[in-house]
Amino acid sequence: MLAFFQQVAQLETVPYCTAQAGLIAYVRSMGPHYAKSGINMSCILPGAIITTGITTGVTTSMTTGAQRDQNSQSRPKHVDTAPQEHRAIQGFGARSNIAKLAVFLSSDYASFIVGSTISQD
Repeated sequence: MLAFFQQVAQLETVPYCTAQAGLIAYVRSMGPHYAKSGINMSCILPGAIITTGITTGVTTSMTTGAQRDQNSQSRPKHVDTAPQEHRAIQGFGARSNIAKLAVFLSSDYASFIVGSTISQD
């Protein structure tokens, strides 16, 4: 799985985005190769998913005012703005949303999806 922020243009994310683009190209190139051996290879690009790693920085009732102030100073701006600027459905998704797509891609129902990159946001 790759992250949504690979698609957000920010100077500080260039190395991360470059690595993600390489992984997308790898999946696209190698997916058909592995499919010949019965291995289904695709890529999930999760959108803004609420995780333990970002909950300390999410400006919601989950943190106190002092925690929000401290966390917002150390967190890149796009963590707060990307869900609102780049998605029709504003806010954060849940890990279970990504898990359901991963289960689908692992099933026989996805046997014709090979080397694809699927954005889920």
